[in-house]
Amino acid sequence: MKIINSKRKLSFLVLFGAILLTISIFSTVTLYSNQDNVKDINSKPINPFEITNPKTSDYWELTEIVEIDGDGDGIAEYNWTTALLEDWCSGYGNSTDPYIIENVSILVSSASAGLTIKDSDAYFVLNNVTITNDAGDGLELNTISNGIAQECNFNENGNSGIYMNNVNDSAIVFTYCINNTMDGIYVVDSNYNLFMVDCSGNGRYGLILASCSENMIVTSQFIDNVEAGLVIVETPEHQDSVNNTVYVNYFENNGINAVDNSTLPNNWDFEGIGNEWDDYGGVDADDDLIGDTPYDISGTAGSVDNYPYCDDGAESEIITLPSDDDDDDEAKEVDIFTIITFAVIFIGVFLAGIILTKLITIKPKTKGQRK
Repeated sequence: MKIINSKRKLSFLVLFGAILLTISIFSTVTLYSNQDNVKDINSKPINPFEITNPKTSDYWELTEIVEIDGDGDGIAEYNWTTALLEDWCSGYGNSTDPYIIENVSILVSSASAGLTIKDSDAYFVLNNVTITNDAGDGLELNTISNGIAQECNFNENGNSGIYMNNVNDSAIVFTYCINNTMDGIYVVDSNYNLFMVDCSGNGRYGLILASCSENMIVTSQFIDNVEAGLVIVETPEHQDSVNNTVYVNYFENNGINAVDNSTLPNNWDFEGIGNEWDDYGGVDADDDLIGDTPYDISGTAGSVDNYPYCDDGAESEIITLPSDDDDDDEAKEVDIFTIITFAVIFIGVFLAGIILTKLITIKPKTKGQRK
């Protein structure tokens, strides 16, 4: 009897599991069969930044420029060791415990950048740093690697929000460079960097890469920049600009949304995902939220975004099947996902029934049988 009861319990669990699986599949298929839901999920995949008031530091407010020389040596040099004497700097400069400068607000008027870090390969992080320098750049990174600026604000500076020269293996992420007199970010001779930024409302360019290679610009937005949102160029005295990858970004109301003046085209999409362009004139006939024609990037490189985001508002097509009633000539409209749903339910219940039947009909072992 114990064996029979255990089999019945197991049968019940199998049937219950099959029912749960069927319900789960039914719910999933129903969700994705609703095209409005799909559009709601994917309608803003390329505009992650919502314009809000950038947060400012509440802890250390500085009114003089700060310049950290990583190679500086001696008592008179302001290097990382000296910076560590400040309340707003901590860490050891390695990959597991980088130098951290955080919760600092710098308000100055200087031809030099509000904060400069140069000649340094130490690991460092700028976190919640706000700089406004009405006479020059906000942040200058010069000949450095292994740096990260995150959740920072470099807005309303007299030149560029950030100036980067010979910067490698670094990242500027979740950072605002807004309403600067010249550029949001000006980058030259810099490779293998990541940008996830909001560069909007700047007097010239949102972001410019001059002779830079192997950089990635992703989930960023470029809005209301006077001359261009994103520019990739080469300069005679420096290297080429190649293999930069630009995707999942949002471009709106710039003088020109993007310019690629490289010798060879850069990558303006990645693995079937492109960018959202407010002036894209194509359509999305198959309703997959990807434009059916490429978006042409201005400039001499002849670059294109092969997979521009597009939501033209058209509804999904309905698959029609002929009626089984010979007297009824009208076709019945059937959603393909409904067909899949009922097929899955039928198969799930059918298999559960077979398993349940076999388990219930198993005879208990006699005392002479091996346990």
